[in-house]
Amino acid sequence: MKNALLIFFLAVTISAQSVHQDQNNFYEQNKNELKISGGEKNVTYPGKANEVKLSKIVLGFLPWWNYAENNYNIKPQLINRIAVFSFEADSLGNLTSPPLWPWNDILYYEINASPLDVGVIMTVTSFNGEHINGYLRNNEIKQNLIKNIKENLGVMSGVNIDFEYLKDEDKGDAIVNFMKELSDSVKKDNASAEISFSSWAVGYGLWNFKSLAEVCDYLFVMSYNFYGSWSSTTGPSAPLTGNYFSVTKTFNEEYKNVPPEKLLMGVLYDGNHWKTNSSQPYASVKPYDANSTDNDWLGFVSYDSADSLAEKYNKSWDNLSQTPFITWQDSTWHQIWYDDSLSLAMKYDLALQKNLKGIGIWAIGDDGSRDELWNLIEKKFGAVSSVNNISPLPSDFILYQNYPNPFNPTTTIEYVIPSVETGYIPSLHHVTLKIYDILGREIATLVNEHLSPGKYSVQFNVGQISNMRYSLPSGIYFYKLQSGQYSAVHKMILLK
Repeated sequence: MKNALLIFFLAVTISAQSVHQDQNNFYEQNKNELKISGGEKNVTYPGKANEVKLSKIVLGFLPWWNYAENNYNIKPQLINRIAVFSFEADSLGNLTSPPLWPWNDILYYEINASPLDVGVIMTVTSFNGEHINGYLRNNEIKQNLIKNIKENLGVMSGVNIDFEYLKDEDKGDAIVNFMKELSDSVKKDNASAEISFSSWAVGYGLWNFKSLAEVCDYLFVMSYNFYGSWSSTTGPSAPLTGNYFSVTKTFNEEYKNVPPEKLLMGVLYDGNHWKTNSSQPYASVKPYDANSTDNDWLGFVSYDSADSLAEKYNKSWDNLSQTPFITWQDSTWHQIWYDDSLSLAMKYDLALQKNLKGIGIWAIGDDGSRDELWNLIEKKFGAVSSVNNISPLPSDFILYQNYPNPFNPTTTIEYVIPSVETGYIPSLHHVTLKIYDILGREIATLVNEHLSPGKYSVQFNVGQISNMRYSLPSGIYFYKLQSGQYSAVHKMILLK
C-alpha cells in the first residue's frame, strides 16, 4: 500500500506542471514588459567548409517570447527542425498566430533549403482539457481546427500538436483517431508533411503510445517535468536515472513498444529554483504547503543563467539522477537543478544507444549566446558521431604519451575513458589528470570532473600555470591519470 500511494503521489505531481504552459502563461501576463525589438534577424548560412551533416533529427522549439526579444541563437548547420511556438487553439478550433507572425527570417530556412535542409514546424497548442475534448469529440469543432491548421501551414514542413492536460477518457483512442484524421487530411494536400505529437514521459496506463506513434511521423517525448513548482523536495526536472521515474525508464518501459525511429527525446534548457532547508540534494522545500502551487519555487531558470550562477556558487553532482545542482545561502538556502553539457551528453548517449530518431530542445534561446550546447550537438549528432561510425571504446582506461615530447611550451595529452555499461547507461567516472615535478610536487591539475566514456584531449601550457612564483625549468615531469582504483603515470620532458 505504501508503494502504491507513493506511485500515485508521483503520478499526480509529475503531471502537475508543463514548462510549455507555465512559461507561455508567464510571458502572456507580462507581455508589456517584453523588450520587443522586431524579431527578425538577418539570416546567413555558414560556408561550405563549416557545414555539418547531422546523423539524427535535431528539433528545437522557438517560443514567441524569445523570438520577440531577439533572444535566439540559431546555428542552422546544427538543427534541422525549428518548431514555431505557437499557434494557440481556442474552444471552437480557431487559431491565434504567435506575435509578429510571419517570422520571415525563420521561414527563410524553409524556403531556401540549399545548402542546408532546415524544416520549419508549426506548433499548435491547447492546455485546456475541456477544449481538447471538443476537438476530439465534436466533429464541427474538429473539422474547423483541421481546416485552420491547413490554412496556416503555408510553406512550413509540418505540424506538431502540443495538447496537454487531456481528460483521462481522451488519452486513448480519441487522441489517436484525431491525429490520424489530421494526418490524413494534411498529407492529402502535402504527402511529405510531417505530423508529430508532444507526448508525456509517463502514461500511467492511460495513453496508447504505440498506436499514437503509428499515426504520426514521430512523437516528441517531453522527457522532463519530473520535479517542479508543486514538489515537496528539490530535484531534477529530467533525471537520467532514479528510483521511480527517469528518462531511462521512460524509453525502456513507457515507450518500449514504439519503434525508436518514431521517437525524439525532449531535453530541457531550463532549470527549477527553490528556497530550501539545506544544501543537501532532495532537500525539503521551505516552507512546503500541500495546498500551495509554488512552495517557495522561485521560477524557471534558463540554462545560460544557471550555468553563469554555477561559476559563482557551489555546483554539485547528484549521482542518483546524473544531473547537477547549484546551492548557495543568503537568508536561507537556495537550490537550482538543471541540465548542463555533461548531463545532456549522457542523455544524448542514451538517445544514440537506443537509436532514437533524434532529440528535441525546449527551448531555442534559453542557452543565450553560449556555444557549448551547440558544440555538444555537433559532437554527438554530427555525421561522424553516428553510432555506426564510432569505433567501440576499449574496456579499460588508456593514457597516451604526450606529444610533442620533448615540448616547449605546450604539449597535448590524450586519454580514453572505457565504455562500461549498466543497462543502457554508460558509467560516469570521476577523473583527475595532474602534473608533478621530479620531486613529486603537484604542479597543475588539468582535469578534475565526472566524465562519460570517450576519448579526450587536453593541453598543458607551462606559460599558463597560475599561482606559480617561478617559471618551470627544463627537466623531467610526470602526468598522472587517476579514476577510482585506476591510475597511470607517464614521463614528459620540458626542453627550453
